Amino acid sequence: MWENLLMSLSEVVALTLFLIMLHWLRRALGILPMYLLLGMFFIFAQISQLPMLSLMTEDVGNAGSLTHSLLHLPIVAMFLIVYEEEGTFEAQRLIFGLLVGVLCFLYIIQLVVGQFSFELDSPLPSVIQMVMDAALFSRPLLCMTAAHLAFLMLIPIGYQAMRNLRFPVFLCVGVHILVFSLGSICFQGIFVPIHLRGIHMAVWVSWFALIFILSVITQAYLHLVGRGSYENRKPLGIFSTLKDHLQTASRLRQSVEEWAERYQAVLDNSQELIFLLNREGGVINANRPAVAILDKQLHQPGFTLPQLIQDDQGNPFDWGQLWNELWLSGREQAFKSIPELHLKLSDERVLDIELSLSTARLNEDSMILMIMRDMTSQHQETERRKVLEEQLMHSQRMEAVGVLAGGIAHDFNNLLLGIQASAEVLSKQELTAPGRAMLGNIDSASHRAAELINKLLGFARKGKYQEELLDLASIAQKTADLFKPGLKDVDFRFLVSPEPLMVKGDETQLQQVILNLLMNAKDALLPGTEHPRKITLRLDKARADMRQWERRPKNVTGRAEDYITLRVKDTGKGMSSEVQKHIFDPFFTTKGPRGTGLGLAMVYGCVQHHQGWTCVESQEGTGTEFTIFLPAATSEQNWQF
Repeated sequence: MWENLLMSLSEVVALTLFLIMLHWLRRALGILPMYLLLGMFFIFAQISQLPMLSLMTEDVGNAGSLTHSLLHLPIVAMFLIVYEEEGTFEAQRLIFGLLVGVLCFLYIIQLVVGQFSFELDSPLPSVIQMVMDAALFSRPLLCMTAAHLAFLMLIPIGYQAMRNLRFPVFLCVGVHILVFSLGSICFQGIFVPIHLRGIHMAVWVSWFALIFILSVITQAYLHLVGRGSYENRKPLGIFSTLKDHLQTASRLRQSVEEWAERYQAVLDNSQELIFLLNREGGVINANRPAVAILDKQLHQPGFTLPQLIQDDQGNPFDWGQLWNELWLSGREQAFKSIPELHLKLSDERVLDIELSLSTARLNEDSMILMIMRDMTSQHQETERRKVLEEQLMHSQRMEAVGVLAGGIAHDFNNLLLGIQASAEVLSKQELTAPGRAMLGNIDSASHRAAELINKLLGFARKGKYQEELLDLASIAQKTADLFKPGLKDVDFRFLVSPEPLMVKGDETQLQQVILNLLMNAKDALLPGTEHPRKITLRLDKARADMRQWERRPKNVTGRAEDYITLRVKDTGKGMSSEVQKHIFDPFFTTKGPRGTGLGLAMVYGCVQHHQGWTCVESQEGTGTEFTIFLPAATSEQNWQF
């Protein structure tokens, strides 16, 4: 009896040591050999407890009556080793591996039973037949498998609770091997009644001895691999981590979708137009702003993006050369930036763009990532700032010239007064006819010089100024009546808004401003051509949507409705941009000897004297339009140039 028990114990211990050796060499051999051996041994342990085999081999009171219950002990020991060293995740994998092994065994047995039959009279085939029949009607085997796997799942709860209380490893392992064995015996008692009192004492001794040996071996191995120290874990971690692992795939998919949505949100909310282009320049992918701006062009057959791109000279974009330059550069990832290009859209709009290109690969296919920045608004803003800066510089220059002109005009006016006084004294004396004629020439020249001085003083804003409430429409009507009789073959139109157009200022200066603009418009008309000869004088309230309003001085902060506009437009020869820079300069003229160069200088000074400003728009061969802004009488604006 003792010899049989010692042999059974030595076989179980040897199997346990072999399993431990496979676990030790798992990094060299892999974990699969140990899992396969554990699975085979677990299946054999389940079969040995089938009710049919138990009834054949069970002899209550025999020394070997509990040997079938010892077959699970190495499995429990290895399960605790895996849990202690590798954590709950590997312990869960071990349990699921054992379950899969049993299910595969049942499936294979069912296939074998369906193909073969064992009807020999020898005892061995009859035992095999009984095992196969039991496996074919596998409910008891499945029940025992489920029960033992459930016991294994519950073991880490008590084991970790004892470990958290700092019990030694061998004691924790021994207690739970004992609990598992008792649970297995109790479950088997459902199918085969077992009388524990009739079991021989030697069986109990051998059973406890084996549990002790396995506990010591387990502690020694864990100490050897450096896992003998305490590690705090949650007792229910075997279940909570199982839930986490089952949700890992869902969380991973959700995380991938979330990251994809984040990247898509970044691309779609970017102000840049982002394209992924192939070798031919076709669009593989584009972000939302790019799709919106290209509209239906993306879906046209044979569409390529480079065909819409041009340089400053209107030359087409050389996509093939750019592709070769980037992909044949020899660099792992090549970049290139190209400024000052133009993108032509389907609605005839042209955008100023800047390109940033880099090489990329998609499923091993060569691509180019193109990031297109719309620079149109920046260029327009830059141009607007340039115009404002030029206006400021021009205003400062004109201010300096005005100060100089005012001083010269005063000095010249003093000299002229002396000449006129002397001429008046001479006119009272007796003079010969030639002398009287020469005195008349002096008087005529002095009056002409006085008119020029008045214009120069008007430019310098130092002339006579009498402020009163005026109806600008009435002043313009009087001026137009004076101007119209001298027109021949000219279409003159006078347009006035029906609302009141009241200003505060000097009537003489304002009338002179309007008359000078009309005379310049008349002189600009080309005689003897088929080109229409038209002059338009228009007065109305300013509007915020007027392009001239955008060119107002920086120190104007009021609303457009607080100003009145006076516009004189002609269809004459127009002016070049270079001429427009100097039209308000004193003594600058394009009329030759018959021009004084002070007409527009006087207009400029008088308008500023009335706290207004002048805008000029002209194009050679098309015509010119002067727009004057004057504050309405109801405006509370109070600013100085």
